[in-house]
Amino acid sequence: MLFHPKTSSLLVFVLLAGFVQPRAAEPPENHWAFQPLRDTEPSRLRSTSGAPDSPIDPFILEKLDVAKISPAPPATRRALVRRVYFDLIGLPPSPDETEAFAQNLAPDAYSRLVERLLASPRYGERWGRWWLDLARYADSNGQDENKVMANAWRYRDWVVRAFNANLPFDQFITEQLAGDLLPTNRVTEQVLFDRWTATGFLVLGPKMLAEQDKPKLVMDLVDEQIDVVTRAFLGLTVGCARCHDHKFDPIPARDYYALAGIFKSTRAMENLDFVSKFNERRVATREELAGLEVHEKAMAAKTQEIEVAVQQANARLRTGWLQEFPSYLAAATQSRTFNESPREPVSRQLDPVRLKRLTDVVQQDPVTNTLSQVLRELAASPEQVIHRLSALSTNKNTFADVRVGPGKVGGAFVATGSNYLELAHTAALDPDQFSVEMWVRTSEFPKEGDARRWLINKNSNEWVEGHYALVLDQNRPGAYLNIGGGKENVFALWSDGPRLQTNRWHHLAFTYDSEVLRLFVDGKPAGDLAIGRRRKAGTGALALGRRQDGYVNFRGSLDEVRVFDHVLTRAEIAAHCEQPDNSVFGGVVARWEFNDLTEAEQRSFADAKLGDALWGPEGVLALPADPRKWYPEDTRARVAQLEEEPDALKAATPPPPAFALAVADDTPVDLPVFGRGSHLSPGPDKIPRGFIEVANRDTQAVLPAQQSGRLELARWLTSPQNPLTARVIVNRVWQAHFGEGLVRTPDNFGIRGEPPTHPALLDWLAHEFVQSGWDLKHLHRIILNSATYRRSSSNAEPAASNISVSANSDPENRLLGHFPRQRLEAEMVRDALLAVSGRLDLTAGGSLVNWKNNEYVPKDDISEKSVRRSVYLPVVRDRVYDVFTIFDFANPSVGTAKRSATVVSHQALFFLNSPLVQECARALAEALLTAPQPDEATRLRAAYERVFNRPPSDSETRRGKKFLADFGSGSDPAERLASWSAFCQTLLAANEFLYRE
Repeated sequence: MLFHPKTSSLLVFVLLAGFVQPRAAEPPENHWAFQPLRDTEPSRLRSTSGAPDSPIDPFILEKLDVAKISPAPPATRRALVRRVYFDLIGLPPSPDETEAFAQNLAPDAYSRLVERLLASPRYGERWGRWWLDLARYADSNGQDENKVMANAWRYRDWVVRAFNANLPFDQFITEQLAGDLLPTNRVTEQVLFDRWTATGFLVLGPKMLAEQDKPKLVMDLVDEQIDVVTRAFLGLTVGCARCHDHKFDPIPARDYYALAGIFKSTRAMENLDFVSKFNERRVATREELAGLEVHEKAMAAKTQEIEVAVQQANARLRTGWLQEFPSYLAAATQSRTFNESPREPVSRQLDPVRLKRLTDVVQQDPVTNTLSQVLRELAASPEQVIHRLSALSTNKNTFADVRVGPGKVGGAFVATGSNYLELAHTAALDPDQFSVEMWVRTSEFPKEGDARRWLINKNSNEWVEGHYALVLDQNRPGAYLNIGGGKENVFALWSDGPRLQTNRWHHLAFTYDSEVLRLFVDGKPAGDLAIGRRRKAGTGALALGRRQDGYVNFRGSLDEVRVFDHVLTRAEIAAHCEQPDNSVFGGVVARWEFNDLTEAEQRSFADAKLGDALWGPEGVLALPADPRKWYPEDTRARVAQLEEEPDALKAATPPPPAFALAVADDTPVDLPVFGRGSHLSPGPDKIPRGFIEVANRDTQAVLPAQQSGRLELARWLTSPQNPLTARVIVNRVWQAHFGEGLVRTPDNFGIRGEPPTHPALLDWLAHEFVQSGWDLKHLHRIILNSATYRRSSSNAEPAASNISVSANSDPENRLLGHFPRQRLEAEMVRDALLAVSGRLDLTAGGSLVNWKNNEYVPKDDISEKSVRRSVYLPVVRDRVYDVFTIFDFANPSVGTAKRSATVVSHQALFFLNSPLVQECARALAEALLTAPQPDEATRLRAAYERVFNRPPSDSETRRGKKFLADFGSGSDPAERLASWSAFCQTLLAANEFLYRE
């Protein structure tokens, strides 16, 4: 902007004055969308553009006449059949279906075609996907914790079934908002479960599951629900009133919190744990549960029978080995050096592996190795060996529950999963630069659920300032560091080297020098992370063996734990690993070592070491992983027979109880207005739960005190007196057919939204929709049977001197002088590729993945391999299938009213390089070559009819023959297939395939 020194102030004033001019002088309450539906009738005017074919046409023709635009002629029958197939079922017609319609000139041929497509099960798949855009459907949560919502597909399948069954749309809305609150008298279990499943609509949205301010998490979820409900059904941006009164529409913050009270009184989260869980409800019938219970009892009985047999066999084996132990001990103590083998008479008939393991222990220096000393003492009194070991093997408390057990250096802390050690906070424990090291041994790694275990940590959890920790994620070590509080200051460094092994001592360390966080595993660097900022000290304790909030406890052994107030060098860390001892080092601000024991602890410790050496994972008396080869022959045969018996039971295992995303009523609550939308700033007065007043024609509505009010909300939305819902829905359907709605801002019917191009038509359609019983298929019939829909996509030629060509007078085709050319949606592109190539699998329903519920999303290796319809592919938030993203798939994290169709280079590259396109082109070529075609011209015609639903022109046939000849289509089968595959790929890459005319 240019300013003149003497006039700049005036310029600014004039510009700002123009900027703030009000858009309309009328009160916001008088806005057209908030007024009752007008009971309009189609015009009886005999249009100069021709006689109307349906009630819709007079509204369109009248506007065209005023603009002096001549409507386009009817579309060709081949173009029309392709158009209506894609519009209603999302798939192209086959050549036979196209030809049959093209040759059928009966007056009712088209209307019967529409009826047949409306009755097709493919209809529900196409229009169900249309609704899933608005429902922000996905199979994963997205956001901070992208966890699998493994039962979301049940909602998707319910939507498909609802459209196929032509569920009245008011009921469709009601079941999604309050299906669980509808009367249940004389309702079957399946109907009840379907209603619960429908309420998954309110659970599907993305949620910040790890948000630690749980009230904020709940209110953010409420806000998301308000936004998706009011946009989808009212076409209003009510979410803008969370922090203040709506800036443009007459929606005060009080109305927002009246709605918020309804959703706050609804349970959409199963729990609010550290990582919270979305709500689900069991949808298994009584018969299914009874059958599962019978099967589980049978399996449990058979499993117990096998376990008892194995336990008895193992017990007999242990007893036998215990009786043999004096012989092993005598043989082991006869040698005085490691290299000397036991004398033959003693060692004959003894297992060499077990003997070598025991010999290695006995040969250790008894001064430094307590176990060696104990075993030598036992060997000196052979008559006491059996008695001593029998007592030790039966007295589990001797070593299983002791706090101190065998360590890397002397003793170690035995973490049982419920015990831990803790040092109170001191300033010394929070140095600016520091090092942490320890020895760790774990007997097993978690296999399911949260697999992270905190070994040592300072200051509550990782979101708190001053936090530092050593952590295991299953067998992968890592370090956490929070240098200032809050998520933005959390840093995690995970080992990029070898993983830990069970029952092995590993040395772990990490350092931070105010610049770089470094991790070491077994004395070697395992990763580093540049941070470059000093950390802020915390005030919490230093805990060993658990995270301080008690979230998870470690199970295993920890030894020689040290915290230094300086950064250890790589050489120092390597030396501590290579030469472990209990030396005292300078600069240690915290140390745990477990060697200074009382006499009783020493005896317990000796027994623990002895028990670990004999019965531990690698003990000389420990049974191998599979001890069956040691069983007597008859015992081994009996156990093998028992283990085969459950196979038949397993093969007949019923599926686990089904669950579905669903809500339930919670404690009813009214909310105050939150200042700036924050739950930390509640207003003084609570707002009764209610609706948006500017659209509320039922001022007497009272919400029940014992329920959330969702059912009343649904009834208000679907009331014939509601001025918005019917208008919004018919506008969405019109948009799906014509590319643009009568209101071109489908999510915003408010002041800042566009007014309808044909307001009388919009109200007539909405009124007709309600009067028909909210019958969506009736709405389709009205639209599709109109001349407006059946027009050509080419502009009309002027019929007289006073008639304009629509491309010049109406460049955006707002008056619908011709049918708007539209690119196929992403799912239609993929499904059409599979359909014309004969590869499409029309199996309906179900889930294509077996991902575990509430686990983090694995790699999607299904979508690129599957040939099912696109509606059934998994939708992963933040990782949407790339074929979908190329062609502008809806953002599954928000309700999408209208996809933005782009034209970009990578769409063309997709048709050149995509394996999907190449595979479909090859399959199409194979089908053409194997069909009984008399000549190349006939085969070319078949290709055009499959891809474009029309025969080729003479010039296209000539060019096709030349392409095949130039490519090298000879007599060699492989060469012919390659040339025809290339030709088919050029057809699939054409715009004509990608658009519906």
